[in-house]
Amino acid sequence: MRKSIYTPLFLLILFFFPIFGKAADFVNLTPRPKWMSQQQGTYTLPERLTVGGEALGDSITLEIAKFAADFNRAASGVQAVATENAADAAIQLLLNQKLRTSLGEEGYKLTVSRKGVTIESGTQKGFYYGFVSLKKMLPACIMAGVKDSKVTTYTLPYVSITDAPRYKYRGFMLDVSRHFFSAKQIKRIIDVMAAYKMNAFHFHLTDDQGWRWEVKQYPNLTRIGSVAANTYLTAMYHGAYWTNEQYGPYFYTQEELRDIVAYAAERHIEIIPEIDMPGHFVAAMASYPEFSCNPDNPPTVWTHGGISTHILNVANPRSVQFAKNILTELMDIFPSKTIHIGGDECPTSAWENNALCKALYNKLGLKSYRQLQSHFIKEMNEHVKARGRKLAVWNEAITANGTDLDIMKATGATVYCWIGAAEAAKKAAQLKLPHIYTPQRPYYINRQAGNEPWEISLPGDGSDHLKAVYNHAPVSNAYTRGVQATFWTEHVGNDDLLEYLTFPRLIAVAEAGWTPQSLRNFNNFAERMRADTVMLNYNNYQYGRHFLNTNPSPIPPIDDTPPAVIPENGKTYIVRCAIDRFKGTAISDNGKSQHPMHTTDSRANIGWMATEVTPYDPATRQLKLRLKNVTTGRSIGNAASNLQGTLGFPLSMGNATPLTLSYNPAHKDFTISVSNKNLFPVPHQSPALPGIVSAGNKEGLGNAVRPQGAAWQLIPARTITYVCTDTENKELGKVKEIIAQGDITLTPPSFAGYKLKTQLPDNVSPTEDATFNLSYERVSNLVYLSCEDKHGALLRRDTIHVPIGTTADIKVPEIPYYTAVDVPTEALTQTPKADTHIVIVYSTEAYSGVKALAEPVSRLEDGIGLVIYDTSSNNPERAGYRNLNPSTLQIMRGNLTFGEADPYFTWVFEKSGAKWKIKNEVVNKYIPEMKRSGSIIVSKTPGSFQFTLNADKETWKVQGSNGLYWDGAENSMTGWHTYGHPYRLHRYFAAPYFGVTLLAVSGDDNSTLDQKFHLVPAGHSFTFVAPLIAGKELRSIENADDLKSVSKHTTVRCLYSAPNAISSPLVGQPSHQTIHDLSGRRVAPSHTGLYIVNGKKVLLK
Repeated sequence: MRKSIYTPLFLLILFFFPIFGKAADFVNLTPRPKWMSQQQGTYTLPERLTVGGEALGDSITLEIAKFAADFNRAASGVQAVATENAADAAIQLLLNQKLRTSLGEEGYKLTVSRKGVTIESGTQKGFYYGFVSLKKMLPACIMAGVKDSKVTTYTLPYVSITDAPRYKYRGFMLDVSRHFFSAKQIKRIIDVMAAYKMNAFHFHLTDDQGWRWEVKQYPNLTRIGSVAANTYLTAMYHGAYWTNEQYGPYFYTQEELRDIVAYAAERHIEIIPEIDMPGHFVAAMASYPEFSCNPDNPPTVWTHGGISTHILNVANPRSVQFAKNILTELMDIFPSKTIHIGGDECPTSAWENNALCKALYNKLGLKSYRQLQSHFIKEMNEHVKARGRKLAVWNEAITANGTDLDIMKATGATVYCWIGAAEAAKKAAQLKLPHIYTPQRPYYINRQAGNEPWEISLPGDGSDHLKAVYNHAPVSNAYTRGVQATFWTEHVGNDDLLEYLTFPRLIAVAEAGWTPQSLRNFNNFAERMRADTVMLNYNNYQYGRHFLNTNPSPIPPIDDTPPAVIPENGKTYIVRCAIDRFKGTAISDNGKSQHPMHTTDSRANIGWMATEVTPYDPATRQLKLRLKNVTTGRSIGNAASNLQGTLGFPLSMGNATPLTLSYNPAHKDFTISVSNKNLFPVPHQSPALPGIVSAGNKEGLGNAVRPQGAAWQLIPARTITYVCTDTENKELGKVKEIIAQGDITLTPPSFAGYKLKTQLPDNVSPTEDATFNLSYERVSNLVYLSCEDKHGALLRRDTIHVPIGTTADIKVPEIPYYTAVDVPTEALTQTPKADTHIVIVYSTEAYSGVKALAEPVSRLEDGIGLVIYDTSSNNPERAGYRNLNPSTLQIMRGNLTFGEADPYFTWVFEKSGAKWKIKNEVVNKYIPEMKRSGSIIVSKTPGSFQFTLNADKETWKVQGSNGLYWDGAENSMTGWHTYGHPYRLHRYFAAPYFGVTLLAVSGDDNSTLDQKFHLVPAGHSFTFVAPLIAGKELRSIENADDLKSVSKHTTVRCLYSAPNAISSPLVGQPSHQTIHDLSGRRVAPSHTGLYIVNGKKVLLK
């Protein structure tokens, strides 16, 4: 018998030509199969598309059901149905166990002929990928999952495919720490990965800029760690800018993560979670500074990139247990075989200056502090290994100078090779460690995708483009497990830019992971990508068009139509922001601020007269003018000469300065600039200079851009004046409203307790200013009811309307966790002759946190509770609320989370002669006298401070008895010899908190072994982990039931005694049983203790 011999060249020819006859039609299949032969002709799917086979088993039957459901969701006129009769199946599945050996777990054979379709494999995954190839060769709407009524015929080319991947691992890493992406967006990415046979989604969940997943044992990780004071974004068509408002809290709940895991698993994609540690751990260290190397100087969640020295203290047993507990909870969510712990870019300087780390270094006889990281990785490896998992790390774990290679080799960890990737892969192979190849150049696909004129500036020089990504040949050896595209998001926070940079470069990496190197050809790939734009367009994906020649520029052509409104001298205009983020806000002048403001209130001073207007120049699309407020008479002045951090150069109110208006025809609005700096509104939520109008941007970012608010509409306006009096001719007020010309809807002002008597005319001019005299009748008196605690913290405010001549019967409000103790009983039943105020004082055992801010105070009272805000107008990055670090008792700079904060943000003012002492009630300690350097730590010895109200009647100058003024550094409080920082003092609505003390007690002598204190919002549950005590075993836990809904100050006693105090203890296997703690919460124990196992109390070791 003659053997058939096929040379590689012949096989390559078969890819493009049929075995017999002329060239066949183009087959659009990416990634390119290992072997494919195409014949002439096509197979048209029948209207009743039967899919099935015999003795396939449940898992493969499930794949049939998924295929049928996916197909039917998108197809028109053809219905897929599952069948167990293989002989009648149009798509026949044949189970062939021999293919498991020859093609591996993911291999398959696919044949399309006039008889129908046959898919052959030995595994569920193989059949899944056979179906993927089948869907990919059908009209694009099928793979897209979108019904297209214009597509009613579904044909397949006659092909014979024998296919299997080049690598077992074909992955994509997405960083969701620097910027957060919704679960919906993650699924959109997974959908494309599945379409191109990728099988690993590396989920970078934590970093310096944010903690993005819920850890029930450590709620501060999301309460604090998921919130940043600011964030940096890059708009797809406009460039970079700072939002100047709080970013977060953004994180995934555990339920959301489990849903993502299940969604990916249906598509045979494994989610590999990464918790980067011990470096890139700032968000965790900001949340739990006691586990850092420098708890006295805790960080805040970063808003910028770089490498931080705030790292985990790997020599502190509590810190190591903290890391283990996090991984335990992670493994309960993610069933992946691999758990990634990062390990990259970890400076050792913090360890070198920490007493515990120095002691461990000497004890272990180390030669390099880098070896501390190796020992930490070893501990984490042992921890995940006990749960049947394997560790993964970035390549610094083996390539950083001084690392302990023997330890790393023993871990068997998978190494992700990114920096010096080729050499790192070589070193991993020498250590016999499996590794993933993900070189920074060019597989970091967050880098700039090209150098075309429309490209915005991003990291990279544009050379990491599609062709470079595709043509890069992976470095491969016996220990190479696969390839990965990696996407870091320091500069990317929007879905559209994420997709634009990702696709189709991710697909190029997908083909590198599947297709043999010898079959890869960029021109052929580009042709297939051009065809695949149809599939991507069905679901409105953004993608780079580089090298595809399909309308390469994403920017629409410019329309040169002149503006509909060209300002005229002496006319009044509303200058309104055109960006949805600031919808309805207009530039205003409150008459007292040194800056122009912005507001959505039409009764604020939002009318501006245009003066010294130059003609509109169609060539430059520009004109110039000055703007004078029609109410206050003040004009918009110049921008500040000094940069104010991320806030740019704030505008002033003063001498009228020429403003340049540049028309944006695509959006029909203007960019307004002063001295070439674009005007933009600073958000009202900004920690510093909230609500002002500024110009320019942070150094290095160029000018303010459109999404930042640098787009304005000039709306011709008129002034409506309402002169309001009551029926006795008593003046109620003169109210001016600026409304757009053409708007004839008048909204007369309302006054509490009064009813309008005057009928407004129907024939109001739509263009002229107008004045209306309005008369109001008094119909009720008002009772202002204020419920407060003993420090004046607000619990509730009500305004009660009492009709004239009637009697009010006011009930004392019931407020959870509070008891009314000072009730002016006579005032509750009254017939008021005028507006009155009633204050009811309540008592509580709770500490007062902040539910919402109230008004700033201009007068201090003994015993009042306030929130302290450093306005720091000259150094906005230092502005923030004064709060207490509970671990170190240092006074810090913090931000409210959507207006809320814990009791470490509230302060009680006690009068001391003409001066004031300020105390935090939780720790019962005072703000001490200021000093110019070093930490300000609250003390039993109070400072004595003089508060002087500034001219703005809102901020205070604060000076201590030692002559130093209250000042502030970037993250903390400090003193200074000259006055610089104005402070604002706010009343607040109280949120009750209770203290939970976790007390570890020796059963032998009742001594305290360990003690921790936590603040918990009233009514919330609290989850804790009993501490590990050396030489002791946990015997019992008292008062744990009180933690299901914390409604009082609670002490949880954990009783410990020497080992073997319980005879014949039961030893459980946590991974195989249902385990709950003594409070009934399901847990995954990582330490010895008493638990409920399958309904019985068991001591788990």
